Amino acid sequence: MTVPAAPSNDLPPKIHRKPMEERWEVQYKAGIEKQQRRQREQDEKREQAQRAQTQIQICYYAEEDEDPQLVQEQGLPHLPQFNPSLHPRLLHKLDLTADDEVYIYDHDSGLWSRRDVNSTFLVVSGQTLILRSLNVRSSHCQAS
Repeated sequence: MTVPAAPSNDLPPKIHRKPMEERWEVQYKAGIEKQQRRQREQDEKREQAQRAQTQIQICYYAEEDEDPQLVQEQGLPHLPQFNPSLHPRLLHKLDLTADDEVYIYDHDSGLWSRRDVNSTFLVVSGQTLILRSLNVRSSHCQAS
């Protein structure tokens, strides 16, 4: 007794396929391109909305006799946690490194707290963090 051969995994040839007419092919490709463009626009809108919903402002007093810098940081993926050291572009704007220390103003207590830049803060979107350099006196800063 012989064992029957296993069925083949090969697909049958596509003998009924006929090339798409040129005018239909042009219309088909235009439809695909339009759909892809619409998808890119929707993706960009969604990304911009997400960035706007996850942003904070930082008011930073770097020097004693200078006005503070007001910097906005958007697209924070880990809100409500925010660690400035994880944002190299922000550190560059503020001329800080992850090893620096700053004072941060605590609105609840009305006091300045000395913190590492590599600290995680709990924030809400749209909040303004008030920071000052260690060499800037608190009397120079308007924190309220």
